[in-house]
Amino acid sequence: INKDVVVKPISGAQGKNIIIVTRNDDIFFINNKPSSIEDIWNHISTDIKRGFLIEDKHVNSPRLASFFPACLNTYRVVTIKTNDGKWHMAHIILKLGTGNSVVDNYGAGGGELYIDENGRSVRAFFQKDGLVTHHPDTRVKLIGIELDGYQEVIDLAMRASEIFGFMGTFGWDIAYTDKGAQIIEGNLFWGTNYPALTTGLVSDDIAKGLRPRNMFSKWDIAFVL
Repeated sequence: INKDVVVKPISGAQGKNIIIVTRNDDIFFINNKPSSIEDIWNHISTDIKRGFLIEDKHVNSPRLASFFPACLNTYRVVTIKTNDGKWHMAHIILKLGTGNSVVDNYGAGGGELYIDENGRSVRAFFQKDGLVTHHPDTRVKLIGIELDGYQEVIDLAMRASEIFGFMGTFGWDIAYTDKGAQIIEGNLFWGTNYPALTTGLVSDDIAKGLRPRNMFSKWDIAFVL
């Protein structure tokens, strides 16, 4: 290992069991704690049958990093394909880490920053703190901020959805970094948290183009609703 890497379980969820491995000369660190090679192997061996992904660690752009620099803060972009085969951007938020977490997942105590159509933050909600105007840890202002990479991230999510056009919906996790927009992963089963209780996730226009379904509908590999 000659650079920082992220080790994450295949088919994992909610950011669980993700570690960041760094090295300083002969000393290894797991999530900023001095560790041995044996410690790294012991972590991986707990789920070796399913396997782990080893990925380059990305760094947020300076503005996005300022919100919470201890982890990579990523956009979640939900795209949906309507019955006419066209893709739509249904929803976008910015996920933020908190506490001692090295991930930005809501399930790990993180927050979600809701964004208007102009790419400005309008509302922030954290799992433990509820609605806030400033980050609970860094105290950085979160509301009314023009967010870096907003349109570039959406464009990347739409291009990626077209490439994987045999599916019907994605929840893309995309980081805006010092190298531009970078896809971290695409989630086929993406969850909903606070936004579903406020603005909703699917507009009326998108809903009109979706295939009617109910609990007895035949399963469809395209996941088109």
